[in-house]
Amino acid sequence: MKKEIKKAIYPGTFNPIHDGHIEIIKRASELFDHLYVVMAINEQKTNHINNEVFNIFLNKINKLNLKNVEALKTDKTISSLANELDCNYIVRAIRNSEDAKYEIDLFDIYTNNNNLEEVLFISKNTERQLSSSFIKNRKMFLFDVDGTLCNSKKEITPLTERALKSLQRQGHIVSIVTGRCPFQISHFVKQLDINDYVVGCGGASIYNIKENKYFVTKKTIPLEARKILLDLAIKYKRELAWSEGKTVNRVYFGTDPEIDVKDELFFIGGSKRKNTYDNWEELKESFFTCNMIQISFKAESDIVRQEYLKLKDNLPNGVSCHETSRVYIEFSPIGIDKLTGVRFLQNKFNIKDENIYCFGDSGNDIPMIKNVVHGVAMGNASKELLNVASELTDTNDNEGIYKYLLGKRLINE
Repeated sequence: MKKEIKKAIYPGTFNPIHDGHIEIIKRASELFDHLYVVMAINEQKTNHINNEVFNIFLNKINKLNLKNVEALKTDKTISSLANELDCNYIVRAIRNSEDAKYEIDLFDIYTNNNNLEEVLFISKNTERQLSSSFIKNRKMFLFDVDGTLCNSKKEITPLTERALKSLQRQGHIVSIVTGRCPFQISHFVKQLDINDYVVGCGGASIYNIKENKYFVTKKTIPLEARKILLDLAIKYKRELAWSEGKTVNRVYFGTDPEIDVKDELFFIGGSKRKNTYDNWEELKESFFTCNMIQISFKAESDIVRQEYLKLKDNLPNGVSCHETSRVYIEFSPIGIDKLTGVRFLQNKFNIKDENIYCFGDSGNDIPMIKNVVHGVAMGNASKELLNVASELTDTNDNEGIYKYLLGKRLINE
């Protein structure tokens, strides 16, 4: 007896195709011998299929590398196309009771006078809030870490954590944009259930969490610039740190920060009191030859301010300079900053300009705060940042993030 070949058709407008669709496609491909994923016209939304949108749809399907899945487009009725393709089943997905009522209304249209059997998939919890219309208008929220996401104790408060998880449950994009290397904030990523991307090294290194993949700029710190901050670290016997995008080297030229440093800000700005430092003699040679994408000198706030004012208008070619957390002077390759990371994520998720919200407090946050529609300065922000921010909230020690999101009705409490 000949085995029945189970063919199914999964129709939709797929404008745009999103993770909720992908989830259904993968599940359906395991049940059927062949699955046609069909971009069809919905006359309530459009009367034609845009070629650019279809090409994006086609590329997404092809990247799944599922041999029994085929992408098509059509202006025919689904029933007639299913008949042409000799399909036995039609795949549909529901996220909630409203979708279920809609599918019941469509059931007779799909199944009357033909041999089609409808198979309904219930979207998994993480995808239920997604719809193409929502995706087109969803928001993206990006947060600096020290002085913004974290309070002075280097903690994310329960209210802030709850607020950011609420945004994600609504389907919005939440990410961290930091001067730290991505691996250094893995505990915050886990705490907040962030599962897409984080932007590290001041925009020079972007980490894809799901694929465990880095996007690192090819621009590097020139030798002259490396030598400037090295000389400062040796002169003041303080900290020097640098990164190639995936790891960090950290050297201290004094005796011990707890003995040498009296400025409490030094211990707030990202460093532990009991840091483990690398051996300079072992790293000296690689310091000048590695593909360095970020370097910072760390000292007391008065030293940093004094040296920053000398440097900022007399920089070597190829680097930009920021004063961060009041205790760092940070060099990045020219043209690479936190806004670089913001634009990367904006393009990745196709977020409208008016739906981007960035939060920050210090110098390396200026490019992103200045150049987005909702550039939010924390109440504890530097004067330079306050001058460019379009919006202001309370301090990081007084629930500034939570208060802003609640006040703008972006979360419900």
